[in-house]
Formats: sequence, C-alpha cells, structure tokens
Amino acid sequence: MRKASAKAKSNTVPRIPYKSHPKVRRKTHGWHPTFQDSAMLFVESQFVIGLRLFHLATGGVAAHREAHLMVSEKIDAFAAAAVTMAGGGSARTVCRDYRRRVRANAKRLAATSG
Repeated sequence: MRKASAKAKSNTVPRIPYKSHPKVRRKTHGWHPTFQDSAMLFVESQFVIGLRLFHLATGGVAAHREAHLMVSEKIDAFAAAAVTMAGGGSARTVCRDYRRRVRANAKRLAATSG
C-alpha cells in the first residue's frame, strides 16, 4: 500500500470567498407582495371551498348548478391567467385576479347560504 504524501499538490487553485460586485444589488424586495397575495389567496380559497362543499352536500338543483358553475369558472380563470401571462403579465397580476374572483365567489356563496 502506498503512503499518501505529506505535501499538498501545488497545482490546486486556492479558494477565494465569493463577493458580489459592489454596484450590483440583488432584488429580494420584490417577492414580498407576491407572497402576501398568494398567502391571502390560499386563506380565501379555503373559505370558498368550505362554502361550496356545504352547497354541494345539500344536493338538489342548486347543487347541480353550483357544480357546473364551479367548473366553468375554473376554466375561465385559467384562460384569463394564460392570456395575462402570454401578454407579459406578472404572477402577482394573475394572483390578484384570482383573489378578485375568489372574493366574488365568497360573497355570492355566503349570501345564498344564509
């Protein structure tokens, strides 16, 4: 068995700690509004899901209409989001549009469940 040499190889490159250029700033402040909008969308959509499950569980013609409306609204929202993104829109714009739709659904469902 060969013994390892005590000397380090001289052809290794020394590690230099990474420092970014002083004139380059990282844009980390832009994610916060998008994160906040998506977190609120999550909370608001859970409320709408609960209301829709209540309406679907009651059954009848109203539940059948609600199921069809739910599917058609999802298709419309996806198409609007695709158009927004294809037109150069941001994820925040899409999220705000989804939130507007979810809030409208929450108002409609809460009014009919009373």
